[in-house]
Amino acid sequence: MKTRYITIVFLLCLLSGLHAQTLKTKDFAGEKLTYRIRYGVITGGEAKLTTANEMLDGEKNMHVKVDMYTTGVVDNIYHLHDVFESSLRTSDGFPRRFIRDAHEGKYVKWEQVDYYDNSVHSTETGDYEVDGRYHDLVSAIYALRCMDYSKMRTGQYTDVPIYYEEAIMKIRVFYQGVEEIKVNGKIYRCHRFAPIMNQVEMFEKKAPVLIWISDDNQRRPIMIRVNFKVGAFKIELKD
Repeated sequence: MKTRYITIVFLLCLLSGLHAQTLKTKDFAGEKLTYRIRYGVITGGEAKLTTANEMLDGEKNMHVKVDMYTTGVVDNIYHLHDVFESSLRTSDGFPRRFIRDAHEGKYVKWEQVDYYDNSVHSTETGDYEVDGRYHDLVSAIYALRCMDYSKMRTGQYTDVPIYYEEAIMKIRVFYQGVEEIKVNGKIYRCHRFAPIMNQVEMFEKKAPVLIWISDDNQRRPIMIRVNFKVGAFKIELKD
């Protein structure tokens, strides 16, 4: 269960970003980012994010793939390999299709979810009615990346409703100002965010998650720190 929440947090953190102007989902096509995941001094995994344009049922979309996996000693102790894929409409950024292929220890799950105006259809659970268009884990954060945050002030927040596993999750993301950090020997000027997930009790109550986003035209997530009650891990930009 903890690993599943780590996966959710990583997706929310990895894909969130800051913009000086409003962008369209299609503006991110061709993006390729690689991250390393560390727990203390131990490097325990990597994650890769890639995007590309695609056609789905005759409609233009952007395809996003997130590939996460454990490495080294951590992989020998607890194997994890999760792949998330989302097809986002370039017209408004809402998802057409979401695929999850999860392998987390003994937990294995493959699911495809198709999104419609007032319902979603899952290969696992069938139809689920909703009161309009909702985001999946990936598209919700690309929606954040497309927003105009140039006028945001410290302490302000944005609420993000997400449909995931037949439930609606609301993530409140607070803006915490500008800060310089050092990652892999480089100094980055970043904007810092703190997503709050009150429904997850295993997180440290004070600043459970911190995200540093580069203050430039590329808006890359540079580092994410996730604080659990029993320790913390970092996700750092590698390439």
